Amino acid sequence: MKSRAIGILVAVVLLLGASGVFLLWRRPGASDSPAAPPSGRSVREAAYEQLDAIRRVKRRQLGEYLDRIRKTAVELRDDPVLRKCFFLEQDFYTLRQGASAPSDAVAAMRQLRDHILVHCLQKYRMFYNILFVDPRGDVFSTVMRADYRGQNLRNGALGETSLGRRLRDMPARAFLDYEFSTVSRRPSAFFVEPVHRDGVLAGWFVLQCSINNINDIFVRDENLGRTGEVFLVNRDCQMLTDSRFQADSSILNLHLSPENIQSKFAEGQGHKIVTDYRGFRAMTSFEVCSVMGSEWLLVAKIDEAEVLTNEYARCREEFRPRLLAALREQNVRYSSPAEPPSGALLVDMDEFRKARASESLVTYGVGTCTAILIHLPGRFAYLAHAGSYDSLYGGGNQDLLRNMIKRICTYEIPPSRIRRLRVVLVAPHMDTIARAVDTLVEEGIFLTQIRFMRNPDASTADVRHDVNTGTTLVKWMSRQPGSPTTWQRDTDVPRVGDLMRETLARE
Repeated sequence: MKSRAIGILVAVVLLLGASGVFLLWRRPGASDSPAAPPSGRSVREAAYEQLDAIRRVKRRQLGEYLDRIRKTAVELRDDPVLRKCFFLEQDFYTLRQGASAPSDAVAAMRQLRDHILVHCLQKYRMFYNILFVDPRGDVFSTVMRADYRGQNLRNGALGETSLGRRLRDMPARAFLDYEFSTVSRRPSAFFVEPVHRDGVLAGWFVLQCSINNINDIFVRDENLGRTGEVFLVNRDCQMLTDSRFQADSSILNLHLSPENIQSKFAEGQGHKIVTDYRGFRAMTSFEVCSVMGSEWLLVAKIDEAEVLTNEYARCREEFRPRLLAALREQNVRYSSPAEPPSGALLVDMDEFRKARASESLVTYGVGTCTAILIHLPGRFAYLAHAGSYDSLYGGGNQDLLRNMIKRICTYEIPPSRIRRLRVVLVAPHMDTIARAVDTLVEEGIFLTQIRFMRNPDASTADVRHDVNTGTTLVKWMSRQPGSPTTWQRDTDVPRVGDLMRETLARE
């Protein structure tokens, strides 16, 4: 034992004295901006061209990173410094199986590990950890972190992981796709690179990769608008990158619709309009990427509502009369008479009021005026009764609509929640709808968030809203004496964005 310890000590001294070229790791370069889509396309075609351009940029950036990490894994396997360290650590591990190692050998190994750590941080920083594993599956040493040190990867609980099952096959080399590591408590992928000694398998370098570098590529905002995002999904329909719209990490935690994801894997590449994981209609450009024996789905998407609203805002003078015509001609359904909630907070003309959950709001006699409701179902609602002195009528000092939005965005919700708001406009006339829609769009509301309730045969309307149910109920009083009143719910009328979609479809 003493002679073996002396041999290890001498080898460590020689290895520490060896000089090597250290390559500094660099993060992937600055992102590229996709080219603008050519003119002369339909709104949908232009949106897909933009998504395709963004997807291609991300695909190239991902490919460059994967090529770099593959080459680095091979460089590490053939690194003479690390190979010598592997054998020294293995001999030292064997030595300690029989008895306590001499203190001078322990001190020498400690010095060696400090040197190797610096070496690996300079050359192989893209790996989260480097494990030294023998043919039995024992992790006899680690470089970056001690997470796996002393564990056996082929037996017990770790033997049932993808890495454990693969090592039982005694692989020449392998790549294990991302899964959650119960040891390091993070999503991890692994490169397995063999180490031979005198022609015999001595074990493996197992290189643990975190998802951070890949995630960094995909979370950068590049011409994505307010609702666009690009992400990766694996065959198990788990997101491999963080969602732009969730505070907590979605990596391996957010499971997407199997029907949606599996059909995209089957098609390989293309475009689809889907209902996404947030419940919104989204335009998607997708591509299946082969990744070292695995397959990932790369998806670039944006809410259809944003595309429709942006087109309206861009060509407002063209679309406004067409949209107003569609609103005037819309087929309106009516509901059965309903008993409105009692104890509602009363909103008078030229004011707005707020109600919380379990409360309701009401305003009476909306005739030449306009009722404006902005609400987040189950949370709160703001109801305004705008008279002729409001800015919606082209003059006056009041601006109830903008004041409500300002208050909501200041005190009620963060900017990320604006997409969840619902807006209902109520009037027997068409006098204010154009200004109201334009104002809402300018304030960041999409057309699909807006409904316009109108009855040209009515003289006035009573408007009630129940915060808990998110239901708006309108009672229309007919212009004709003796004619019965009619009732309408907000869901009886289409959303303005749906009418905009139909308008574009007729082009």
